Amino acid sequence: MTLQEEERADLARDLHDEIGPFLFAAGIDVAGIPALLQDGRSRDVIERADAAGESIAHVQGQIRSILGRLRPLSFGAISLPDAITNIVTFWRGRHPDIIFALKLTAEDDTLDEAVRATAGRVVQESIYNAVRHGHPARIDIGVSREGADLVVRVDDDGAGPGAAELTPGFGLIGMRERVQARAGTLVIAAGQRGLTVTARLPLGAGV
Repeated sequence: MTLQEEERADLARDLHDEIGPFLFAAGIDVAGIPALLQDGRSRDVIERADAAGESIAHVQGQIRSILGRLRPLSFGAISLPDAITNIVTFWRGRHPDIIFALKLTAEDDTLDEAVRATAGRVVQESIYNAVRHGHPARIDIGVSREGADLVVRVDDDGAGPGAAELTPGFGLIGMRERVQARAGTLVIAAGQRGLTVTARLPLGAGV
């Protein structure tokens, strides 16, 4: 029964992490098409439709993978800086008005695939939440080595709920579970504007 519950939790996290952001992005693209049509911007309409199609195609591929219980898109296939850059490029294409500032440490052999994947998911989920709930003008993403830990920090200046009012939805719960599974800690704090998400992941920690 414990194994079944763990499998259900893993499946639910995969569904949220792999499908939710892309459906949200497709919704943004499609929602903007009527206004573009009214303005006669047919070329922009085509670009939005193509972007929505790409997001939907990604979702379809992920559903096939999840149904087959294959591994989801792995951050271990490429370096962590490249994976984070890809995530930011995805959101920059849909929100060119948001400034994304990256400060990423170089990767070395002590960063194993499990830590890399967890760090990537923290960045992915934090950006998704900031864009969806906070409408920020700037998002700062930092990854650094602090002693024996890898520290991931995502800071936005949005107008979303403060840390005290933040509803622990499934995305937050899943992110916290991933970090705790690596013997790490996750802290969400409210600044003057927006939220700061900080994950501390011990390097080489076993599961």
